[in-house]
Amino acid sequence: GAFWDISLPITGTGSLIECITKYQLSEDLIGDDRPRCEKCEEKRPMKKQLSISRCPAVLILHLKRFATGVNQTKDISLITFPIDSLKIKDEKYKLQGLFYYNIIS
Repeated sequence: GAFWDISLPITGTGSLIECITKYQLSEDLIGDDRPRCEKCEEKRPMKKQLSISRCPAVLILHLKRFATGVNQTKDISLITFPIDSLKIKDEKYKLQGLFYYNIIS
């Protein structure tokens, strides 16, 4: 069946549900992130929002622990998650596996 891989922001969250909620918040695109208008070719302000409208049979959630940019720091916040049942929309998911890795420099 179909599956999705979603990268969830974790900064300022403490649970998987909070991460999913934060993923779906709207954000203002500013600076270089602004898109160019097709008519005038100028960068225009815009809002971006991602939402989960339907759920796949298999859902892979990736916790974004590393900040991008010059200072790539790791967010070591603990994120709680349900083991038996995660409900998104009308779908229930059961934890099937957990992959953890530690980068050694």
